[in-house]
Order: sequence, then C-alpha cells, then structure tokens
Amino acid sequence: MLINFFRKKRFYDEVINNLEQLDKKYLILETVNMPEFYEGELMYQFLYEINKSMLERIGEYEFSINDFKDYVIGGRDCSADCYNGNAADDK
Repeated sequence: MLINFFRKKRFYDEVINNLEQLDKKYLILETVNMPEFYEGELMYQFLYEINKSMLERIGEYEFSINDFKDYVIGGRDCSADCYNGNAADDK
C-alpha cells in the first residue's frame, strides 16, 4: 500500500512540476509517461482525449483559414507574393 502511495505521489508531483514549467500547458501530455495505476491511467486518457480534440479543432480552423484565403485570392495560382497583396498574374 505504501508503494502505491509513492508511485502515485511521484506521478502527480511530476505532472504538477511539469505544468509549472510549461508556458504552453496543453503540452503536458508530452512530458509524462503513462502511469502504472488506475487513477493515473484514467487521467492520462482524459488528457489524451482533450489534446486530440484540441488538435482536431486547430485542424478545422487551419482548413477554414486556408479555404478563406483561396476564396479571397479567387483560386488563382499564386506565389508567396499573393499574401503580400501582389498576385502572380498582376506582375
């Protein structure tokens, strides 16, 4: 029983310490290993699902932004100059 306590304490202390050091808190999952006790596994799975959901949302926003950019430039084949206001076919 004492071993389980210290295993849990070590894991939670690591999570707390890593959170304090991270400026981007959503990266916490990248800093901890899968724990070897049930409650920790649940927490790890929750963090995984939260992280996955956030990455999917970011992907949706990126798609939306790129779709809007395509709409704004009218589907023209542009170089990087398009985003500076200079269309490739305007030169």
